[in-house]
Amino acid sequence: MKLVIVESKAKVKTLEKYLGKEFNVIASMGHVKALPSKQGSVLPEKDFQMIYEYVKGASSIVGDIAKKSLKTTKIYLATDPDREGEAIAWHIYNSVTQYLKNNSEISTDTKFSRIAFNEITRDKVKEAILNPRDIDMNLVQAQQARLALDYLVGFTLSPLLWKKLPKCKSAGRVQSVALRLICEREFERAKFDTQEYWSVLLNFLTKDNKEIKAKLTHKDGKKLDKFDISEQEAKELEVKLREKYFKILRIQKKKSNKNPPPPFNTASLQQEAATKLGFTVKKTMQIAQKLYEGIQVEDDIVGLITYMRTDAVVLSNEALTQIRDFINTSFGSNFVPTKSRIYSTKTKNAQEAHEAVRPTNVNLTPEKIKDSLSDEQRALYELIWKRSVASQMKSSVIETISAEATCDDGSHIAQATESYISSSNCYSIIYNSYDEYDDKIEKASIMYSLQEGESLTTQSITPKQHFTEPPARYSEASLVKKLEELGIGRPSTYVNIISVLQNREYANLDKKRFIPNFTGSILITFLENFFDEYFQYNFTAKLEEELDEVAKGKTCKEKLLNKFWKKFNEKIKTIEDKSYQEVSDLMAKALEKIVFPKEDSKKPCPKCGEKNIEIKIGKFGPFLTCAQYPQCQFSKSVADYLSNDIEGNTQNDLVFEDSNKKEISIKHGKYGMYIQQEDKENKSIKRISIPSGLDKNSLSKDLILKMLDLPKVIGQHTETGENVYLKVSKFGFYIEHQSITANIKYKQDPFNIAIDEAVKLLTQTQKLKNKKATTKRIKK
Repeated sequence: MKLVIVESKAKVKTLEKYLGKEFNVIASMGHVKALPSKQGSVLPEKDFQMIYEYVKGASSIVGDIAKKSLKTTKIYLATDPDREGEAIAWHIYNSVTQYLKNNSEISTDTKFSRIAFNEITRDKVKEAILNPRDIDMNLVQAQQARLALDYLVGFTLSPLLWKKLPKCKSAGRVQSVALRLICEREFERAKFDTQEYWSVLLNFLTKDNKEIKAKLTHKDGKKLDKFDISEQEAKELEVKLREKYFKILRIQKKKSNKNPPPPFNTASLQQEAATKLGFTVKKTMQIAQKLYEGIQVEDDIVGLITYMRTDAVVLSNEALTQIRDFINTSFGSNFVPTKSRIYSTKTKNAQEAHEAVRPTNVNLTPEKIKDSLSDEQRALYELIWKRSVASQMKSSVIETISAEATCDDGSHIAQATESYISSSNCYSIIYNSYDEYDDKIEKASIMYSLQEGESLTTQSITPKQHFTEPPARYSEASLVKKLEELGIGRPSTYVNIISVLQNREYANLDKKRFIPNFTGSILITFLENFFDEYFQYNFTAKLEEELDEVAKGKTCKEKLLNKFWKKFNEKIKTIEDKSYQEVSDLMAKALEKIVFPKEDSKKPCPKCGEKNIEIKIGKFGPFLTCAQYPQCQFSKSVADYLSNDIEGNTQNDLVFEDSNKKEISIKHGKYGMYIQQEDKENKSIKRISIPSGLDKNSLSKDLILKMLDLPKVIGQHTETGENVYLKVSKFGFYIEHQSITANIKYKQDPFNIAIDEAVKLLTQTQKLKNKKATTKRIKK
């Protein structure tokens, strides 16, 4: 019996079927050891020694492997074919060896071998078994160096953040660079000045009564630029051009080749799956993992795609031959180019160790195996399959025809342009429908029927208003694409980068686009001012290059880590020596570019009217205050200012006065937002928590007054006759009777809850508590 160790359970069944009864396949369930999230896991003073601990549940897996290894002379470490997989293989080897040593069962006859396959197919798995190798320690060192770098940054920066920067919990080496991209894009948008511009559109009828659409390109003999026409001029042109007669001045035709896109790498797959299928980056990788590990197709388990974490867009010679043969058989020789298309990776710092993401067997068309796949699996597989096949087809031919129409005196020219695919080739694979192209061909055919000198009938003239738009916020996929372009991160890290940004609440997704939270903006401001060189794009990309040098064996991890740590640690100590006030003052000044991105964008103090609002850093974060303090006591959190206008509405600190002249405001406290009602005449204050699940945009004046009226008697309990109260806390609205409380779901209107419904909720809650108490006693 021989052992094969893989990472996931999903691969076990597939490999057992391929390898037969001679092999026992065991899953390690990912990493068996990891760096614990605590001080002392990496020791710079001991040549960056790394202190690993077993992942939860992994020690029993290692023990199982060790015991089974005593009955075999061969163990194949078949973890994923990348740095992470290599590191897992190394940890398994060391852990099993140490386990046997500790139990006095060391077997000198047991031989470990590393095998790797880029696709899980019968032939490739058997080929790997026949060609084992040693663990590549250069790859292991590169993975460890990345892990140590991330640890050293996180566990030295985080304590500094806690001391110097309220609300910021931690900073990651690569995640912070991604956050910087998001924040800089938001700053660009904030600074952006929208400009209005106009165009004039003309609809003509040909002699055959066919419609063509044109745009005015020349006015009074001069070519128009984007901002040349104002609203008034556009409307004047509408009137003026009605009196003109137009004819065709010239017709131009040209052809161009449209080459197929390359096969997918990780980033482009995530981008296309987001655009075409609406998948998140995480979802794309989860589905791709299933397709890679193996799907039951009729009586066999088949790994349908190659390894999905890759920088490369290259295809193996075997894949090229298979795809070209398929195209020739299925579509005809006219679709096959003379030579195979060879794509090169343009991504900075890309590793060419793997192929592109492609189908393992192109003859397994999406149609053939559709019944074996879920809808989502089929959609992603079809995307990968089509892209791979199209990449080896002839270029499509794009034909463009443009017609210039001039008025009778030659003073004004309008142009109509249409493009269509005259020879589809690769596009016949990529697109399911020709509807769009049929429409384009029909419009182009109308243009082809035109003749120079032909008179046109003006059907309509339409002035059209346009506005310039700021650069779009990053989506998950476009952020990954940008990171890839900059050479930051690796295919195996993209999902984690995005998850960390959201889990730490540094950025949110709104309409599938990233918007930095204010905490995230503060963090980046801090890093830009105190650690800028370490979070520059080129610095992070350069580190990736150095990690690649470790992977190639051209340098060692200790040398890389020492070079980084020496300067970084000195920087940490320098900032630690700065006083809290010094850091706060500098941060307050730096935050002005975020809070007031445009020149003179400060607004008057809503309380005293003076235009001299300042930024201060307090215990609970940055806030706006009036420079006239203490004469004017206006204050407002900067987070609120950025999400809402500073001037009066229900989301500002100063909200309104009630009928009794009591000042009502919304405050941000240590435990969340609350409503404050201040009676200055009687010097009394009432505070009500705002439930954390309540959207602050829904805090109308009416709702605030209702909340201030709590606690409120709903009625008398039907059994006890005692009052049942409606109350509120930071956890939500709830009902209270004697010592029993029952939560009200947010979908319910708490202020209109009837007494019989309230009693029912209380009874259900009491029954649930009694059941739990009984279960607890039984267990004891």
